[in-house]
Amino acid sequence: DIATTLSFGSDSQNKHLTYYFRKSFTATNPGQFTNLRLGVRFDDGVVVYLNGGEIYRNNMPAGAVTHLTQASSAMEAGDYLEQTISAGSLVAGENILSAEVHQANRTSSDIAFDLRFDGLTAAAGASFSTVYITAPSANQTLLNPASVAISAVARRTAATASRVDFLVDGVKI
Repeated sequence: DIATTLSFGSDSQNKHLTYYFRKSFTATNPGQFTNLRLGVRFDDGVVVYLNGGEIYRNNMPAGAVTHLTQASSAMEAGDYLEQTISAGSLVAGENILSAEVHQANRTSSDIAFDLRFDGLTAAAGASFSTVYITAPSANQTLLNPASVAISAVARRTAATASRVDFLVDGVKI
């Protein structure tokens, strides 16, 4: 359940567009993590950073984001959206996880945000598996291409991954 009430400002017809959240935490042995797992619920758009580097973006336009950037569209917070992230940005000692949540417009009736962040280790279980899409690159924009080459790296601790299938709207491509 969402429990914290945030102010929208003094004018209900001209509310804040952006809300910022920040949490520091200590990683004593970041090398133990093979990957990181981010789970986030939000309304309307979100950008998440680890130690100042962007690690996740959803329902936000490409490019630079400021406090005046609107979310791409209005959307309600649903289930947690999960993303596996490389552990390469995690450092020994203090780390900063931050997020900015953007509204689609200044009259939006609500804002929602919740985040969970886990370190994954190979020892966490035999069923651990990850697929990284290596091409096209993250946040790359493709304007009406005739075709798109998709490359991936698959890792699984229990056995070798022998195949990766790509689906669009539930249909194998």
